[in-house]
Amino acid sequence: MAAIPIAIAVAQNYLTAYKKAGIKFATPTLSDAQSTVSGGFGLVCLINKAPHPNAARVLANWIANKDGLTMYSQTQVQVPVRTDIDPTSWIPKAYLPQPGVTYLDSYGPDYVLAKRAPIQAFFTKLLK
Repeated sequence: MAAIPIAIAVAQNYLTAYKKAGIKFATPTLSDAQSTVSGGFGLVCLINKAPHPNAARVLANWIANKDGLTMYSQTQVQVPVRTDIDPTSWIPKAYLPQPGVTYLDSYGPDYVLAKRAPIQAFFTKLLK
């Protein structure tokens, strides 16, 4: 019996080599959401009493500015949260949020507090 690979929540930048090799990916349709987009991954924070607090501030300021977030977005193949950055040259159109579409909000409090745990339990049971 052949193994069927399953990936959940894989960032697009990790799939590029596979796509170039001709591997196709199926995206399931979710019954409770018209579509999904990724909120991306990662955060920037300043740690109290860091060894080099000024260097941390410089990095945080740079990644929050237009040039820094543009570079991060391009390398991670993620839609930037800044509205003054046009990601259409490096983000496939299917990954860009479209006006008028209702998206699954997996970062909102309703999802995080009420829906995430049962979904995680379902997949944990499924994978055992």
